[in-house]
Amino acid sequence: MSSHSPVLITDLDNTLYDWIDYFGPCFRAMVDELSSAADVDPDELHRQFQAVYSRHRAPEYRWAIRELDFLRSRQPDEVNDLVWSGFSAFVRSRSKHLRLYPGVRDTLEALRKRGFTVIGVSNAPIREVLRRVRCLRLQEQLDALVAWEGAHSGDHHLAHRSTPAGLALRTFTDAKQKPSTHPYREALRYFAPESHGRVLVLGDSVANDLVPGSSIGAVTVWARYGSRYAPENYATVRRLSFWKPEKLKDVYDSGAMEPDEVIDDFTQLLHIAESHVPMSDGITRRRQWEAVPAGPA
Repeated sequence: MSSHSPVLITDLDNTLYDWIDYFGPCFRAMVDELSSAADVDPDELHRQFQAVYSRHRAPEYRWAIRELDFLRSRQPDEVNDLVWSGFSAFVRSRSKHLRLYPGVRDTLEALRKRGFTVIGVSNAPIREVLRRVRCLRLQEQLDALVAWEGAHSGDHHLAHRSTPAGLALRTFTDAKQKPSTHPYREALRYFAPESHGRVLVLGDSVANDLVPGSSIGAVTVWARYGSRYAPENYATVRRLSFWKPEKLKDVYDSGAMEPDEVIDDFTQLLHIAESHVPMSDGITRRRQWEAVPAGPA
């Protein structure tokens, strides 16, 4: 890899795809299925899911259905049937609602051809991040992923075993989530040479994504389009959140700092990259990190 190779560190949820408009309808489809099959009030199911997510501090805790209170009085066979029914309803809805924002694939491919190393960094659980990456076929547009190891013991080990070929991986603990700079520093340490060129950090949250990006000296790019989600879906996510109101306010506070650049369409990123980083189609990219163990950070 050239000593001047540029790096794009990008958030995933609400930056490469609309997580809120994906998760909201999928969650409601799961609740509707469970409500119908088990004869449980939907509002009560929302309350029980929120309690599970709060307990594990993870809005996508994959074993949540099995820990719902109402299942404690059900027979094992019925529990298994209900878990499968709820999960299947979520997956069916996912196939309809999980979509990349327009221009993401072509823009990332163009950046990589021009010498960029593209690293995804996410506070979401690594197994769910990988699930979405595979569903969206994003592994061809990303060089590496750095994500939260997850709330369930052993999730990061399972994730490493199921990582798509050619995609490098690192995980971090809950205490080191963004807005800590730790994920970004790990990304550069393991997946870009110490003598890397200009770094761009892209994300929808000014506070969570861009403030730590600015702290490492990166060019910060605010994905302002990431806030264009349906109110109904945001209400669903907000209802399930274990965050306190002040935490939500901080995460979505666009006034936390002044970004270097703002985009309202993902394709605008290419022009911004060209204006900040001299690029050439002749740059040769090599993966120097392939011998690096993909263990937790």
